[in-house]
Amino acid sequence: MNNNKLNSIAGILRHRAMETPDHQAFVFINNRGEHTHRHTFASLDENARKIATIIRCMVKPNDRVLLLYPPGLSFIEAFFGCLYAGVIAVPAYPPRKNAHARRIQAIVDSAGASLALSTSTEKTKMERHAEHFSFLQGLKLIAPEDFWQQAEPMAIDQLQIEAADSLAFLQYTSGSTGDPKGVMVGQDNLLFNLDALQRHTQFEVGSTMVSWLPAFHDMGLIYGILLPVFVGNPCYLMAPVTFVANPLLWLLTIAKVGATHAVAPNFAFDHCYKKIDPDQLVDLDFSNLRYFANAAEPIREKSIKNFASIFPAQYDIESIVSPAYGLAEATLVVSCGIAGHSMKECWVGLEDLKEGRLTYMAAQSADSCQFVGCGPIIDDTDVRIVQPDTLELCTEEQVGEIWVKGPTVAKGYWQRAETTKEIFGAFTSDTSEGPFLRTGDLGFIKNGELFISGRLKDLIIIDGANYYPQDIEYATQQLHEALTDGRGAAFSIDSEEGEKLIIVQELNVRQFKAHDDEKSQLCDDIRHCIIEQFGIEADTILLVKKSSVPQTSSGKIRRRQCRQMFVDQEFPVLIESKAASRNFSIQQEPQAQQLPDFEQLLMQSIAEVLNLNLSEIDLDLSLIEHGMDSMTAMDLRSRLQKELQMKINFSNLLFNKPIRSISEHLFYEKQQAAARPTASAAPNDSDAIQEPDIDNLTEEQLDQLIARLENEVQAQS
Repeated sequence: MNNNKLNSIAGILRHRAMETPDHQAFVFINNRGEHTHRHTFASLDENARKIATIIRCMVKPNDRVLLLYPPGLSFIEAFFGCLYAGVIAVPAYPPRKNAHARRIQAIVDSAGASLALSTSTEKTKMERHAEHFSFLQGLKLIAPEDFWQQAEPMAIDQLQIEAADSLAFLQYTSGSTGDPKGVMVGQDNLLFNLDALQRHTQFEVGSTMVSWLPAFHDMGLIYGILLPVFVGNPCYLMAPVTFVANPLLWLLTIAKVGATHAVAPNFAFDHCYKKIDPDQLVDLDFSNLRYFANAAEPIREKSIKNFASIFPAQYDIESIVSPAYGLAEATLVVSCGIAGHSMKECWVGLEDLKEGRLTYMAAQSADSCQFVGCGPIIDDTDVRIVQPDTLELCTEEQVGEIWVKGPTVAKGYWQRAETTKEIFGAFTSDTSEGPFLRTGDLGFIKNGELFISGRLKDLIIIDGANYYPQDIEYATQQLHEALTDGRGAAFSIDSEEGEKLIIVQELNVRQFKAHDDEKSQLCDDIRHCIIEQFGIEADTILLVKKSSVPQTSSGKIRRRQCRQMFVDQEFPVLIESKAASRNFSIQQEPQAQQLPDFEQLLMQSIAEVLNLNLSEIDLDLSLIEHGMDSMTAMDLRSRLQKELQMKINFSNLLFNKPIRSISEHLFYEKQQAAARPTASAAPNDSDAIQEPDIDNLTEEQLDQLIARLENEVQAQS
């Protein structure tokens, strides 16, 4: 089928439902590797048409509808239901924290949404905690499944599948929480980008996709979900938290279903390398695999090589990992590696790079910096490298801002005319060419390949020289395994003495059990590394607690937010090192004897279950943040019930709340139990343990427990 003859992705789904109704479209895989939900093109079409009927009973065409779905096939039904109904879908994610709720509120205000769709389970959760979710006021929240029996699939002649110039959806960018911008992605933008993706990746008829990327993110939605519909191929989906908890399952699924294509950001390749034993892959068949897309964050050659090394020798995985570059404002992809072509790399002199100049070097050296190419630019797309200050075109020997023009560029920002004009309507000052999209990314083009060097707004300029934060962050994180990969930020702050370099890096205390002098030495090592590699000194180095460095939904570090958190002294600091005095301030762990007996008992039990030192227990972090999962939580529950002679609700141990709060809650429950006449007696076998021991859990019970954990980990993600 020639997809160019169809005007919308909804029209393509409808065509699939008529021409290949029984072909498999989507399969959802749970955390145990079981295929729990399936859709053929016909069943997906029917459910989407039912949802379209429900939507049209509540809102008008072109209204905005918020999609608050957890990972699963229900999101896909609702997304196509919106397209069929002629309304504008706004993908988001069910809120779990107040900060996330504030972002949802900002999206609702920006989009002017009056209707939100979710699953019945998520709807109940949100309504139960409505006091935390102000966005529910004035917003009608429904679960389409609650109307399933009454709803009839929308008639074919009423489907909105012909409007090529209409908006497909609003993709809200990972900007500030209080000021998100909705990118208007048109049907024509979407089809153009999908066609380019198909050709570059050779996702031809007969291919198979496996994806765990979140559907509310542009890469997960367009590459992981819509591309398989565009071509008519099956796609196997799993939740992001399933991959994080068990990356082996991702590769097992790829081998089992004979997948040809997969996609992930760079951190996923590092995660697989660290967590998967090569022996676990020896007997697996990856002979069908021909394209691994690597995108959404800075790409490291070392990550790709390490990832490839865990596969059996007969599979040349390194040659099929293809870097790509794109952004929501360009629908998704701007440049993309071509299937069958190995990734390109180049080395550039550091001294000239500081001045924005390119001096290519033949090989790696102490005074060079490596860049990995993000593939050739997609067809019919004009990319220019421009001086961000003068707006003049750069020469081939200069780094500049990446400007994009062509059918892939979206329509602008929803209800933001001035910002749209500024970002989507740029013209070069020397040649008056335009309008171009200003990406805010820095890079260069070499031999037709696009290379990304950093973010314009994140660029560190000290004494007139340019430094790229991701390079400083990467160098820092290579010094010790306890310096968590991808969880640090380098930025500068203005002072009376000029710009100063600040490094904030998460420290995994479980991997760094050291005395204070060793902790101080770690900061010295970081400082010396930065001086040696980049010729500048860090003014302040903060080693902070796990999960405290903010990230976007796609895993990118929010450096501007980090800068503000540093200024406002909001980071939970473990170690602080300042250049001026070389003084080290080390946060002391609370002494056990200063804690109430009840709190001390809880800490001791946690330490034993997780094999931690007592000093490593942080009362202000949750059990999950200490590394607890559903299995160890069951062990802890069993211990505490014996020690305290009381029943303990399992959910109290996995909810994402600080240990201090858990202790207070259990202490209160113990007091309440003591006030009851029968509370002094030891619980008997009938009421002490309502759930079976760990070794005797049924699959259903284990799934329920892990599902609770997944909800909390997803919230942290």
